[in-house]
Order: sequence, then C-alpha cells, then structure tokens
Amino acid sequence: PLLKSLQLSTAGFYDAYKYCGNTIDKFTYNGGLEWRPVKTLLVRGAYGTGFRAPDLHYVFAKEGISHPSGTDYYRCRNEEPNQDIGDCSYAGEGLVKVRLGNAKLRPETSTSLNYGAVWSPVRNFDISVDYFRVQLDNAVLDMSLDSVLRQESDCRLGKTSAGTAVSIASPTCVDALARVVRNPLTSAINPGAIATVTINPINVATEKTSGVDVSAHYRWPTESFGTFNFGLAHTWVQKHISRQYPGDPIENQLANDSGYDIPRSKSSGSVNWT
Repeated sequence: PLLKSLQLSTAGFYDAYKYCGNTIDKFTYNGGLEWRPVKTLLVRGAYGTGFRAPDLHYVFAKEGISHPSGTDYYRCRNEEPNQDIGDCSYAGEGLVKVRLGNAKLRPETSTSLNYGAVWSPVRNFDISVDYFRVQLDNAVLDMSLDSVLRQESDCRLGKTSAGTAVSIASPTCVDALARVVRNPLTSAINPGAIATVTINPINVATEKTSGVDVSAHYRWPTESFGTFNFGLAHTWVQKHISRQYPGDPIENQLANDSGYDIPRSKSSGSVNWT
C-alpha cells in the first residue's frame, strides 16, 4: 500500500537455460497500480516483461514426413487467373511435407501493457473494461503450410493476390522459395508440380496485438440451492500485426488476404453453480 486508496505490486524473476551448447538467460519484471477513488470503482494498470525458452520438441524433433494436400497458388494464379482459388485445378494437390526441429531457436520475449477500470455499483455485480497491448518478439511457431505456399506464389509472381508488390529478394521470399521444391518442367510426371515443402519451427521476428476486453459478472447466492455465478465477456481486437523476418514488410493478420484466420471480435458466456 502506498496510500489508503493506492496499492502497488511488483515482481522480478531471473531465468537461465542451456541446450545444444547455447545458454540463454533473462531478467524479467512486472509492476501494477490499483487506485480506488470511491468504494464502487477500481482503476488499474500494469506493465510486464516476459521470457520463455523454446519447447523441447521444437528444438530436437527429427525429420518427420507427412502427405497432406495443399493449394498450388502459383499455378492457380499463373495458369488459371480468372478462376476462383477453390475451383482451381490445382487446389487440393497432394504433396510431401517435411518437418524438422530447429536447434537455433532463440527464446521468446514479450512486453505487455494493460489498463482499465472495474465498477461494482451493487453487491455481487461488477463490470470491467480493459485496454491491452502485447508485443511478442521471437515467438516460436510451426510454419503454416498454406502460408508458405501463398508466400511462394507471391514471390514468384512479384505481387500478392490483392496486387501489393512483393520483392523476390526479401528474406521471406528467399526462405519460401528454398522451402518449396517443384518437379522439373522436363519431368515426365507432373512437370512443375510441388514435390516437397519443408516446414520447421521458427522465431517470428515481431508480433503485436492490441484491443479491448469487456466483462461482467453477477453472483447470486441462495439459501437452499447454493450459489450461481453468471459471466459475460467480449474482446475486440484493434490490431494484430506480425513480421516474419527482420527487413520484411509488416503484415496485417486481420486482412482478408493475409492467410491467417483471426477473428476481430470474440464473445463468451458462462454459468456456474456451487
């Protein structure tokens, strides 16, 4: 407690890991303030940093082969430009996906900021509104097969399906073109078709998201039937952007042609009985 109506909380933590001859360590911290100007209102805010070593299966996984299907976006856009992707002759093509671990993964780090207020006008009921902003650096994710095929198509054609220019010399293009191996055009079987796509966990250079959380809770105690708890929550995402490699343009993951499937709004409700 700093004042009767003001409270501070803070913490610090040190981590160190060793694997594959690498040592990674980080000091992280967080802090928050809560201010209650009146009995029914709480104003709060917090800032924190995070650190996480890669999971073992991301680092040490041996070569694994599977046989999924994927859309050959390059041939669809190049050979059948007036056809919808779903109706293209090269949608759902069989291919070989090769997955490998990545011993060069770096640790994930993050920063987060949130602030908002909780209002409880009557006993057993409260409603809260909070703004959040999170930045994740070096996030470890398995590469998306569909995203790699979209990137390969964009890089070969020099533009996205929406017409945005793409540089074949960008780090993402250099990587995507190396991952997608096609049959030679002189091949007797399926010339030019996708043969293999190599996927592995990677560090996403930067990922940022921000938005607003709104929630309401009501507690209904009874003398004979226990206590009922009702909850409603809604999240609206203002922004969700990422950059796969340093030097790449920033990608809006909420855009229709991004290849990601992230809802801008999400709601949930719950009923509990004790």
